[in-house]
Amino acid sequence: MKFILENYNSEDNLYDCLILGFFKNNLNSSYEIENDVLLKKKLKKKIIEEKFVNKIGNILFINSDKSFKYKNIIIVGCGNKKFLSDRKYVKIIKKVFLLIQKHCYIKNVLLYLMKFNIKERDLYWKIRILIKTISEIYYCFNKFKSKKVKNKLVKNIFIKIFNQNEFNIGSQAIYHGKNISLGVKISKDISNMPPNICTPKYFAKKAKSLENKFRKKVHVEIFDSKDIKKLGMNAYYNVGLGSNNKSFMSIIHYNGAKEKNEKPIVLIGKGVTFDTGGICLKNSLDMYEMKYDMSGAASVFGAIFSAIKLNLNLNIIAILACSENIIGNKSFLPGYVIKTFSGKTVEILDTDAEGRLILCDVLSYCKKFNPKIIIDVATLTGDCITSLGNLATGAFSNNNELIYDFNESGKDVMDIIWNLPIFEEYKKYLKSNIADLSNFSKNSAGAITAAVFLSCFVDKRIPWIHLDIAGTATLKVRHGYVSSGRPVDLLSQFLLKNSLIDTIYNNS
Repeated sequence: MKFILENYNSEDNLYDCLILGFFKNNLNSSYEIENDVLLKKKLKKKIIEEKFVNKIGNILFINSDKSFKYKNIIIVGCGNKKFLSDRKYVKIIKKVFLLIQKHCYIKNVLLYLMKFNIKERDLYWKIRILIKTISEIYYCFNKFKSKKVKNKLVKNIFIKIFNQNEFNIGSQAIYHGKNISLGVKISKDISNMPPNICTPKYFAKKAKSLENKFRKKVHVEIFDSKDIKKLGMNAYYNVGLGSNNKSFMSIIHYNGAKEKNEKPIVLIGKGVTFDTGGICLKNSLDMYEMKYDMSGAASVFGAIFSAIKLNLNLNIIAILACSENIIGNKSFLPGYVIKTFSGKTVEILDTDAEGRLILCDVLSYCKKFNPKIIIDVATLTGDCITSLGNLATGAFSNNNELIYDFNESGKDVMDIIWNLPIFEEYKKYLKSNIADLSNFSKNSAGAITAAVFLSCFVDKRIPWIHLDIAGTATLKVRHGYVSSGRPVDLLSQFLLKNSLIDTIYNNS
């Protein structure tokens, strides 16, 4: 599928479908065709004859006669012109392209929607969100279907622009939108893989494939279970002991900054490729969902892939912290005391609180890279779902400016976060009688106490943000769950903005 900017001076005769928007109580608002008097007159008549009501998402599909310039015309109701919100804009796009998907013979579409007046949104945003939304509609994962239903794509989507300045803005939006959507797709593909294939070693192979593809700017280090133990990452090491699929930590170095010595942004993704809960066994009814417990690592992989494709002016280190938490004769047990990479000791109260054990060691380890920022992404707590549902990602940080910038990036791409506190007072819930701290709190505020636990392993001088994507990493569908691809858009937008503007976060 190609997105093409259509020159404002070109002839509209190469398309088999025209898409127009009409606003409520104002048929003259079809400004896009005001120079084509005949077409405008016929469309007005058609709308009146069909009793077309211009509410958001109402669709009128016209197979045109020979007097029309277009084989097919889709008219979409856009509601009140003064109150077109960003979410209504997305609704319009979805309605239109879900209809086009049914009419698989439509291959070349001319789109007249870019002049919509959306509050605080410009042309760049409208094209970015257009690409994001259409990519989501046409996403299909059928790798393991014996009878594959082909997802017949539109061949070309022509976006009408009206001057040279719009052409320059639109070109940039398409370049960014396509490469970020590709990162989202890759993340979804990995997340949707079954756990008998998507193991920690599988992630290591995916990481190596980036080095093979982008040799000039990418270097990858792979640490297996023995290496992890030698490093002193005993918390990480113990999580994977019960499985035959041993732990792997993959570190992807992307060197894109003009200044070679520029501090890197470190991304850490929790990659528990299957989580039974260990000895503290989960309820079997929903356990199949636990293949998505590696969505943090998948989203980090998708984000660094997009960053490489966009050739961002940044140094980025992506760490895929992968393990499998199942029951075996070597599984770690409640009551264990483990010495972490940092030197702190942790008493294990719950083996199902394994993600924070992996992350605590990696958070301590990544200090060696002298990072500018640390971002960890994890499906960490069910309590985050209880608090925020599946709309917003829970965000915790030791830096207010960093939280603000992430919040703005989320608004930019409609991938929102919600800031939750890391109160010092919550540390008392993690006290242990025999170790420095415990890995689980029996009190309420589980998402917060998990973030508090992680904060104990972060150098306070380094700006850090923790994203709990337990509620947002997946979407519920008819036959279970699928990956949402979140928060690849959010991460990519944050990295993109940092590439354009060198932001300094002061934690000293």
